Amino acid sequence: MEYWNLYDYEGKKKNKIAIRGSKLNDNDFHLVVNAWIVNDKNEFLITQRVATKSHPFMWECTGGSALINEKPIDAAIREIKEELGLTVDKKSGILIGTTRRYYKNCPDILSVWLFKSNASLKDITIQEEEVNDVMWASREKIMELFNQGKFEANALFDKVINYGIESNMDYKEQINNSVKDEFIQKIKDKNFIKELLKENINFMDTIYIDRQMRYDQVKEMVDSTIFVLQGKENSNPYYIDNEEKFEKYAKINNHQYFVSKYIKHLPIRTTIIINDYNDVYLPTSVSLIHLKDDQFKWVGADFIYYQNLSNEIKEKVNEKNKYIVNCLKQIGYKGILEIDYSIDEEDTIYFMNINPQFQSSSCIFNKSLEKYCSTTIEELHCFAITNKYIGNTYLDKMDVSFLHCYDKGDYSKFKYAKMIKNDAYQSNKQTYFKIYQYSLLKHDDFEKRQKDC
Repeated sequence: MEYWNLYDYEGKKKNKIAIRGSKLNDNDFHLVVNAWIVNDKNEFLITQRVATKSHPFMWECTGGSALINEKPIDAAIREIKEELGLTVDKKSGILIGTTRRYYKNCPDILSVWLFKSNASLKDITIQEEEVNDVMWASREKIMELFNQGKFEANALFDKVINYGIESNMDYKEQINNSVKDEFIQKIKDKNFIKELLKENINFMDTIYIDRQMRYDQVKEMVDSTIFVLQGKENSNPYYIDNEEKFEKYAKINNHQYFVSKYIKHLPIRTTIIINDYNDVYLPTSVSLIHLKDDQFKWVGADFIYYQNLSNEIKEKVNEKNKYIVNCLKQIGYKGILEIDYSIDEEDTIYFMNINPQFQSSSCIFNKSLEKYCSTTIEELHCFAITNKYIGNTYLDKMDVSFLHCYDKGDYSKFKYAKMIKNDAYQSNKQTYFKIYQYSLLKHDDFEKRQKDC
């Protein structure tokens, strides 16, 4: 009988154990290892699963679950010995990274290791109940098997087979060289997006105006004395409640803008990485919108508040996200994007816009991606647009709220600023964040609908 230690999301060992095959709770993780072996020819020792296992005859690396009180590296060495009869040098072991995987009833923390060995195939004694065949394979051969659907590529797969080749890659330079500007311009065009998504997406009743009009005419068109005016390319929208503001901001936008009735709402945002293999959906947040200088400005995100929304709302958001991603794939888009919605008091979800570029929230995601998934936003984005495989990347949990200001900002306008817990991130002289361990939306006067969670 095989026993496992259980761990929390942070990787801290619990005072609990489990028997292999038992159902685990969502926050009871067990340790799993992938053990890759590479030789001096940069070939990888891969194994083929037996017919009686799930995914029969698929090629893969060696791996399995850590036993009770077993460290990941020791589990990897043991699995190699059991499945292949090889003894690898512990000192040669390199930790490629770790990630969380939410398998139903059996979530795990996966550690991926790479060992050096020049063993001959004749030195290998396979474990017949686990392994059908074994071979040394080049990176090109593994990719050929993968593209034929014959190789099981787990998390961090691309990092392993490119180890030593791309370890010093400048992802930002690759991104700048690969991003297609025509896609960026198309996605920023509200008219283009509205036509692309019109089948299954609710749009706020919005009117596009491309000529000079009077304030009273626009009020009548939107049927409201208060409305929102926004330029053509996703600029910050303006709050219009008098003629003076209207004349000023219509002129700034060369009398080409969108207008819609202002309603109380809850603004939310999802960040997604789209690629050819498997898309990465990062946690959704409630956007913290502050009205300043007549503009609705994004100043941060509240992931805690979003978790308290109903499952029905979250399921609707997920459905809309998948539909939008599918539409964008059909026009050939790959890479990062952020989708903004608003939810009214009747729980109707309206699409607002798509931003296909990096935002400040990416810096916050990076801290969790590095800690829990051994990757970054830039790496995922780069892999997506350069047609590389992105392994299973799970970042389902963000228990923070944060504010973002430039030049360290002035927090005095937020009445709960004194409750700031700690500095979160400072990427350069222009970007500054503060992290909160509670829901900011419940404490401060940000844009939100009247109905609370």
